[in-house]
Amino acid sequence: GESRKDNRYIVTVPRRGYRFVAEVVRVVGRADERAPGSLTVEVLSFENLSTCNDDERLAAGITESVRHRLAGVRGFRLLVPAAPGHLREGARQHDAHFRIEGSVQRAGPRVRITARLVDSTDDTLVWSQLLDHSADGQFDLEDKVARRVATAVRNVVARTARQST
Repeated sequence: GESRKDNRYIVTVPRRGYRFVAEVVRVVGRADERAPGSLTVEVLSFENLSTCNDDERLAAGITESVRHRLAGVRGFRLLVPAAPGHLREGARQHDAHFRIEGSVQRAGPRVRITARLVDSTDDTLVWSQLLDHSADGQFDLEDKVARRVATAVRNVVARTARQST
């Protein structure tokens, strides 16, 4: 660390606060996303398999909840498509290690959500979960799906990291 007289990074400005004084270097280029130790996961938009417009909003809400939940998980980079309705091939275009995809279906008062974690290198299904839920309580359903997906991704990432060391 720094001593009081060695102000290489931060200096005190009397009656003002602090100032960052270290040299800032701009790095041009992009790190290799597939480098060991930098796993990437892409969350694709959940697909609405129903004819109900409400399910389109539910699919979008589940997608956003999953992305939000995964943003707080360490150990991988989270790739988010720039445009809604992103194609399944996007994970290959972005060179993601894993992709999360899923669907929403409705039958009367029930909603079925399917979430999948797929290894993008060979399209191997790594994890899948089917959730049947009442159509009421959309936010609870979104949170439940997001929690389960985040737990599955955390476990797979940890296992993959252990195997690569």
